[in-house]
Amino acid sequence: MRALRLAIVLLALSLLAGRARAVDMGDFYRSARTKDGLLYFVMQRKMERASGDEVGSKLLYDYTYLGGADSVRLLLTLKSRAPYRVDTLRVGGQVLPLNTVFKETDGKWWTSRMEAWLEYEAWERIYGGEQAAVFSLGGGVSYSLSARKWRKLRRYYGSFFEVVRLNEQ
Repeated sequence: MRALRLAIVLLALSLLAGRARAVDMGDFYRSARTKDGLLYFVMQRKMERASGDEVGSKLLYDYTYLGGADSVRLLLTLKSRAPYRVDTLRVGGQVLPLNTVFKETDGKWWTSRMEAWLEYEAWERIYGGEQAAVFSLGGGVSYSLSARKWRKLRRYYGSFFEVVRLNEQ
């Protein structure tokens, strides 16, 4: 009886230890099956302003990816006191053209929603690097994450890219 209790305790501890190393992907992305394949939506995240002061202190961004495609849609949301015009984004050594999706105001702040397309392999490289990605907008404003947040985010992306690979086999 004592050996059985010990075995149960050890089993429970091993399950808890395994769970502690796992990455909970519940709030990280959603996926849906479409006629064209599996559509992934990586939930919105925010970066803090690293330089420049013409715009708000946070940049919101999210990704949409259709499994098997060679490119990824990156959507950015930026707040500023006046309409902010930007036409390029530098990230991961690439300069990407930005298209305006919409601009709106609440009277005090302007919200700009922009999109860029990047290669899937470049997306993987961005989140595979040791150094935090820096999103530099053409107007001279840059956004990034702290080293601690970057390490955590890289774990999520590593697990996400593995899910995509497994689903494409």
